[in-house]
Amino acid sequence: MPSRTSILETINKVTAPTVLIRPKLTISSFEKIFFDIRITFVEHPYLSAGCVLGVCFGLVSWFRGRIRRNRGNFRLDDNVKDYKAPLLGITTNGKVD
Repeated sequence: MPSRTSILETINKVTAPTVLIRPKLTISSFEKIFFDIRITFVEHPYLSAGCVLGVCFGLVSWFRGRIRRNRGNFRLDDNVKDYKAPLLGITTNGKVD
């Protein structure tokens, strides 16, 4: 059983403008992440939904760009001038024949 002195000392620490006693968590840090996300959705539903939609839109745009870039057999690279050079009559040293 706590003594009267320890209770009085604890009350002073708890009621101070800056709390001197660190809170203890009864959940792991992994669980705390999901708890914080859940609380954020409850307290700010529109802001949270907007953030989720923004992230989804960004991911879809990024994946569409990657798919377009990798689709097909014909790709434009830096080696395009090597293919055009014989057609234009330009030799490898840059002079016209």
